[in-house]
Amino acid sequence: MLSKALFSWILALLLGLSCWGIAPVPAYAHRPHDVVPQVAVSPTYDQDSTVYVLARNNLLRSQDRGETWFRLNHGLDNRNILNSLAIAPGDLPVLFATTSGDGLYRSADGGNTWKTVNNGLASLDLRWVEVSPANSQLAFTQTHNGRLYRTDNGGTQWTAVLTDTPANTLAFSQSDALLLLGDDQGTLWQSEDNGNSWQEMAQLPAAGAIQKIVVTADGAVGQIIYVGTALDGVYQSSDRGQTFIPMNDGLTDLRIQDLLVTPNNLVIISTWEAGAWQWDSAQAQWQEMAQGLTRDKQAYGMEVPHFYELAVSPAYGTDHELFLGGFDGLFRSQEDIPLWSQLETLSPSAVIEMAVSPTFAVDQTIAIATYVGELYISSDGGETWKAIHQDLHLPRFTLDFQPLGDDQDPRRFFDIDLSSNYAEDETLFSTILYSKILHSVNGGENWSIRQLNRAVRGVSLAISPNFEADQTVFSTNQKGLVFRSQDGGKRYEQVGKLDEQPGNDSPSLVISPDFATDQTLFNTGKQGIYKSADAGNSWDLLTAGTELEAAGGAQIEISPDFGNDQTLFVGTRDGLYRTQDGGGTWQRLQSQSYGNAPYIEAIAFSPNYGNDQTVMVSIRGRGLFKSQDGGNTFGPSGNPDLAIARLGYVPSAGRALQFSPNYAEDNTLFGFGTVDASIYRSIDGGDTWEVLPIPRLEVGDIPPLGSLGTLGLFLQFNRRNLISFLILAVLAVAGYALFKRIPFEQLRSRQVRLLICAAGVAAALGWVAFERLVNPQLSAESGFFICLGFAALAWIVSSPWFFRRFVGETTAESLGAIRIITCATLVIMTLWMEDLPSSALLPVEIRRSMGVIDYFYNLPGFEAFTRSQVSLQLFEWLTALLLIFGTIGLKTRWVLPLGAFCYLILGGILRQYTWFYHTGLLPVYLLAVLSFTPCNDGLSVDRWLKQRRGQPVPVADEPAAIYGWSRYACWVILGVSYVQAGLSKIYFSGFYWWNPENLKAKLLSTTLEPIQTNWEVSLQLVNAPSIFFALLGIVGLYGEIAYGLVLFFRWAQLVMPVLMAAVHVGIWVLQNIVFLDLILIQLIFYDYTTIRRWLSKRNWFSYWLDKQSWLSFDRAASPTHSPVRSQRLFFYPIVVSVLLVSMSFIWVKHREFYPLTSLQMFSGSELRGIVGYNKLIAEYESGDKVRVFPDEFIYPPMNTRYRLTFRDCHEEAAEEVNKCNQLLQAFGDVHNRTTEGSDRVTAFEVERWSWNYRAFPSDPNHGQIEEIHRYEIKP
Repeated sequence: MLSKALFSWILALLLGLSCWGIAPVPAYAHRPHDVVPQVAVSPTYDQDSTVYVLARNNLLRSQDRGETWFRLNHGLDNRNILNSLAIAPGDLPVLFATTSGDGLYRSADGGNTWKTVNNGLASLDLRWVEVSPANSQLAFTQTHNGRLYRTDNGGTQWTAVLTDTPANTLAFSQSDALLLLGDDQGTLWQSEDNGNSWQEMAQLPAAGAIQKIVVTADGAVGQIIYVGTALDGVYQSSDRGQTFIPMNDGLTDLRIQDLLVTPNNLVIISTWEAGAWQWDSAQAQWQEMAQGLTRDKQAYGMEVPHFYELAVSPAYGTDHELFLGGFDGLFRSQEDIPLWSQLETLSPSAVIEMAVSPTFAVDQTIAIATYVGELYISSDGGETWKAIHQDLHLPRFTLDFQPLGDDQDPRRFFDIDLSSNYAEDETLFSTILYSKILHSVNGGENWSIRQLNRAVRGVSLAISPNFEADQTVFSTNQKGLVFRSQDGGKRYEQVGKLDEQPGNDSPSLVISPDFATDQTLFNTGKQGIYKSADAGNSWDLLTAGTELEAAGGAQIEISPDFGNDQTLFVGTRDGLYRTQDGGGTWQRLQSQSYGNAPYIEAIAFSPNYGNDQTVMVSIRGRGLFKSQDGGNTFGPSGNPDLAIARLGYVPSAGRALQFSPNYAEDNTLFGFGTVDASIYRSIDGGDTWEVLPIPRLEVGDIPPLGSLGTLGLFLQFNRRNLISFLILAVLAVAGYALFKRIPFEQLRSRQVRLLICAAGVAAALGWVAFERLVNPQLSAESGFFICLGFAALAWIVSSPWFFRRFVGETTAESLGAIRIITCATLVIMTLWMEDLPSSALLPVEIRRSMGVIDYFYNLPGFEAFTRSQVSLQLFEWLTALLLIFGTIGLKTRWVLPLGAFCYLILGGILRQYTWFYHTGLLPVYLLAVLSFTPCNDGLSVDRWLKQRRGQPVPVADEPAAIYGWSRYACWVILGVSYVQAGLSKIYFSGFYWWNPENLKAKLLSTTLEPIQTNWEVSLQLVNAPSIFFALLGIVGLYGEIAYGLVLFFRWAQLVMPVLMAAVHVGIWVLQNIVFLDLILIQLIFYDYTTIRRWLSKRNWFSYWLDKQSWLSFDRAASPTHSPVRSQRLFFYPIVVSVLLVSMSFIWVKHREFYPLTSLQMFSGSELRGIVGYNKLIAEYESGDKVRVFPDEFIYPPMNTRYRLTFRDCHEEAAEEVNKCNQLLQAFGDVHNRTTEGSDRVTAFEVERWSWNYRAFPSDPNHGQIEEIHRYEIKP
């Protein structure tokens, strides 16, 4: 019997792994956000199709309307971020760019070249720049310390015209006669003399910062001034600023980011979160134009805008082209009715690291890693390329099979390197930004992934030059942890630690060419350069007290002839340094050719440096420079327009300039720095360069995993758990086999009990040993005490005295009745009180973590299953069918565990959209226990079928100990659960939980915001005496605790179930919470045989009962069963002991991990005399506004109406508010799908109310509105 039950549960688990099939895993393409705060369109865009953007501090230009981009850098040698861009007309557009510490740059040739124009500026920390659209010589810039500067000669000289004014924006009129300025305090300033002097014009007190001002040309309606504000939407003035009128009708997001007027006089704005809006002058309201815009959830967490600057084509009236910069990238619209499409600025295929094979002369191999998701290799010096990332499927990095959704693709590559013997072993390594090293031994056809400490970020590599012999690989990171592998990258151990890398700088790790003898490495860190002479175990600081101690962005390059010349070069943000004594002393290298304080982007040594003394550096904004005398002198080399450098603000370990290892013969160098899939190559020593494009294989085009591949990944992800499970399963089977072989008939009861206790002690010791071997980082304390507690309890529970005093015998039909009550309760819950298919209509954004259900999303296809109403409906019917079979007792040994398992899945799916409510849990616990009992011996179809086949069956109404123990195990579930609930109230609120104010608050809150039904009985009791509420609390609290007496006293088994059923009926009436399951399962305490016999004596229903052969109780009709083996009786005390120990442990630890719970129901305390609640108001096209409940749109899970999500509507965090909006949108979509005309919902309002019932008990409105969250349904 036990073996069948175990087999049934194992089958249920296997079905859980396979019932949805091993479906192919879709390929997902997603990239990190590329913040585009600035976008500017050429004044002659209709002719040259040119647009400029700032993307992650990279200035990019497109000359094909945003389809492809080129990185501008010639002259831009800034160390600090670019933060503003302005453009003015000219034969070639004139551009200005500001920085947060390097001043201002100007380009007079459309961005091809730049120079600083800082004369007259007292501070180089600038906020923004604006240039006149009519006169490119007239411009203004603002410093962070509140000074406004003016130039009328294109930046040759700047003059301060306003001080101590935190100005945010400046606007020109068509003739420059009127200039307007807005500051952070909502003040508007004006100038009528081209900005030489300024006067305060107006104050907008509710506006916050002035974000944007636009002055239109004089027209039929005169000159209009539009002002966009940070907090109060848009204002307009048609009387030259004498008065300003809000124009916010229809605008739901008042946080303006930008504002413009198109050439055909349309007013368009961008807002913090909603996106873009256009003013409809006919209806005098704003119309949202957000279709196609996307948001990145990281913006919510960072509390920064989702959208930034707008730019419009000067020919908008005909081409309808708009650009919008955002946190998630650049968007373009080319439609009359705007439909946005996202443009790639920094392509996912942009190269971030490159490795030239050390055996290049033989294999001509180059490998590159891209920004996101793509790896390529060339075997002919870059002429042709092959993708090598086909094996790097997304689930290998996320360790589940869920789509990314709003998450960033984790395949953000950071480094790539090749074995020193690549021509022979085809071994290469790559890393991603966070904590993983990739390893291939067949040229990238297949990859293994090694997990480092999960806290590390910025994983860099260094491969031993003697890799063929020592198989050594080093890795470091921004955390300063140093890892080493000495088996070719199969295992890594932490061997050293440095200070954390400052800021977002990438670590630079180099290894001595003579590592086999000197064991030397160098690395960057917080205080400069560090050296290890013992293979990474210990590190010494080399730069204490030198300029390098405070230098940022350090990159190290080591001489190929280091063993002889002890030479290192270090490039930083403000200079180039050299040591020729292994780091003992450092020299700053000066050169007139590259100027002062160069920002070093890349350094590379000639592999023949010992002979040719050649070294090259790439300097930001200044180009390439070559030295042929070991760095003493440098001269320019190549094209300064090319950016041979890492992408700005894209973390990587990239070495952007590399020599061919065969440079002495082929004169070849390679570099990277474009924003697309290409690299540079020079075959004349760096004098000229060509672009080598790389044909892409986008991650979205990789064929998905097949069924076998998916199954293999699933087994790989869960390898440790599966091994642990197998070990435990083997031990359990071995223990069970031993259990069966023990001659219990020959042992005394005391000996058997001692044996069980000894098993508990052995399990405690085994648990400790197992944890130390499998999970040494975890504490084994809990398991140790659980097992010891089991041993102690088992000694007591297994005693004959305990059985006689508390357990007793019962009949097979009484146990069968418990099975019927339990299964029938769950059938009602499944088909009547729960609606699983409707959950597919709910937005995934509102999901919450829900215990074991979270693991099911690792199963291929489970996500798709939960989003399909048809699949969920079939699953609900399957669950109900299994439970119906359990009710009638058909194939009971199979359907009980399967039914419990399926209902747990059903309940978990529903709960993840709300919270961990407890309705329906206790019947599932009962069903799980019943699956290990002979509950089909009575009142079952199984019994009837055995009788029909002539097989012996137990006498249905003959008491037996095995049925008594089975019944007692069920009683334990209920008794301990109620005690848990009562103790939780005491634990969290004290013995005075029954305080009348606390009880009154709970009743009123669930009446004003009803959870399931809509009765308002409690509102009529607000003036009831305190003793009434105190009695309710005392009965509830101490009734739950006293409920545990059902395990020990017969009178309690008769009284407490009735009392608790009455309590639950009262909760239904007073609190609008239906605990139907807890009402029905109270019946398990009443003996069916006793009741039947009592009814039979009075001839009630006797005829019907006698005719039901499957309910037959005639002893003569039931062949005598074989005696139950005595050793089986010891199994049930073990079960009871396990239940008592595990449930007690869960409460002590206060675990809430579905389906495990410590029953913390209404355990908090509220004594303020104030209740808060929400109302959902629907607004229809007819104009009617009516209070509604969620189940009128999408049926909510049991005992909840999405209360937590409605509370999110009033949170400050935009991400939480978005969850609420997504739910309201789902309500509207479902409702409007089946309605027309005036019955369609146009908006929802979530009203937050507060009622001080202590001060105003008779308030007919039950409080007042504190806040309204309004959401307009999108079509």
